[in-house]
Amino acid sequence: MWSEAVNDFKGFLGINGEVNKITQTAREVGGEGFVDMIDEEVEENIEEHQKVLTNEELEDLVTSSTEEQEEIEIKPAMWTLEKFGKLFQMEQNLKEEIMFYDRMMKRSMKFTRMITERICLMN
Repeated sequence: MWSEAVNDFKGFLGINGEVNKITQTAREVGGEGFVDMIDEEVEENIEEHQKVLTNEELEDLVTSSTEEQEEIEIKPAMWTLEKFGKLFQMEQNLKEEIMFYDRMMKRSMKFTRMITERICLMN
């Protein structure tokens, strides 16, 4: 590197630095399996996912993924008049906030129209 432009460069972090970042981020996220994560777990996971899968292993993954998707039941949204009323009130409040904070009338009108169009697409 150009030493005149970069004074304090100590080199790239490498895999250990990245593993440390992953572990630190997991701990910050928190929750089960994240709070107590250690570097060795991350390294094992990276090593496991570097191996090349055989065609048979890939087929098994696709098959199990397809079976899982078939098992998931998607329930339709349960809209009521009360929920629509709340949604339209929130839409109106949002439009008013946009008009208040963005004094460029043309841009704020365009943005609020886009919000209305998206809400209408939900029906």
